[in-house]
Amino acid sequence: MQSVRQSRHTGPRKATAAITAALALSLAGCGGNDAEGGSNEPEAGEVPAPEEVTGELTISVFDWQDPVEGQVIEAYDEARPNLEVEYEYVTASEYVQLMLQSQMADDLPDVVATFDLANDTFADSGITQDLTEFLGTDPELSADEFAPTFLANYEVRGGENDGEIHGLPRSADAKVIYYNKALFDEAGVAYPTDDWTWEDLLEISRQLTITEGGSTVQYGFGANYNQPAEWVSKINMFGGALLAEDGTLQLDSPEAMQAWHYWLDPIQEGIFIPPSVQATQGGNLAPFLNGTQAMYSGVRGQVPPIRNSLGTDPADWGVVTWPTTDGERVVGAGSAGIGISATTDNLAAAQDYLRWYYSEDGGMGMLAETYAVMPPLTSLADSAIWRDLPAPPENNDAYLQAIEDGGSYPDIPFNNQAGVRDVVIQAMDEVLINGTSIEDAFTQANIEANDALNDD
Repeated sequence: MQSVRQSRHTGPRKATAAITAALALSLAGCGGNDAEGGSNEPEAGEVPAPEEVTGELTISVFDWQDPVEGQVIEAYDEARPNLEVEYEYVTASEYVQLMLQSQMADDLPDVVATFDLANDTFADSGITQDLTEFLGTDPELSADEFAPTFLANYEVRGGENDGEIHGLPRSADAKVIYYNKALFDEAGVAYPTDDWTWEDLLEISRQLTITEGGSTVQYGFGANYNQPAEWVSKINMFGGALLAEDGTLQLDSPEAMQAWHYWLDPIQEGIFIPPSVQATQGGNLAPFLNGTQAMYSGVRGQVPPIRNSLGTDPADWGVVTWPTTDGERVVGAGSAGIGISATTDNLAAAQDYLRWYYSEDGGMGMLAETYAVMPPLTSLADSAIWRDLPAPPENNDAYLQAIEDGGSYPDIPFNNQAGVRDVVIQAMDEVLINGTSIEDAFTQANIEANDALNDD
């Protein structure tokens, strides 16, 4: 398996030169191990003591998770004195193809980095294994502990693996709105509260938009408009669905048209920052960090850069739930996750790693203290590992509400997901740059997107 950096062996205290050389050869492809002392068939409901976890374990980690995920793995290795752990960072953009190639070559890692949109592909391709029995019998890690919306994204829908769980969410990433208190104070505008509405957000955005010499120097609001989680959730909120029961796309349905107007009308009005301006400033988050926009739609993972740029005083910035529209609220949600490969030779150690990873005093505690991970377990909703972190943010309940309001992406085949997104982005550009009406742009987009699905 290729990776962003060389494999890291986390247990040098246990390795001789000969063992290290052998591992370098066998793990060049992040392969499964013939783990000496490892059990491929642990007893259901059995939890081994730390010293009883033996053999070798390989783990894949997304490159963007560096270095935190590596630190978590190293801490796990320290807690398992008789286990050799090896991990590699892998390039996220090439990951699905890389895993498919590794599966064909029979050199998958034992613990697989995954994400919700790839779950069914990994299951159908024999990359990941079903975790349903493990989660149903294990005394320390149960399916009931996970936020239902996020666990559901790792449940296979359709095909021979229908209903199986092939991964677990790493973090409950659901959209909230961040706001810059200094910009609100300068404009004399009251901070938003969790009972606000979409009309409130639009009016506040108008008050916070500033133009000088015919150019806008500050916008009220901005989001990652190109992210499917943003616009699919709003189609759902208006009562529609991106995918019809017959498998065709509905980019031009009445509900979808409401969603496109929801996003694009305020950009055309000039109170939401356009995607083109975001791009010139370095991405969708950059304008919020540099003070060009007052509010931003993001997830818990954005907290570290916001703290670094806007400050660590509660008076600097805040977080609030998404506003309601006609009393309804559906927000974009998704997650990266982890699973166990279908070909692991050390199932006992892989299961042990999942238990430790999601424990309050293990991996989840380490991840939560970075501010970047919202625990996906309802059992940790009131845990001090994230609740007691120094503010900001202060309004931690906003993240829990976002989990309840989170919507998932529909079952579009993985190979078509990027194409659908690109068609939507092109339609947005037609509206915002070329002046095409929303109705005309998305009627044409729906034709093109369905043609692409049928040609696949």
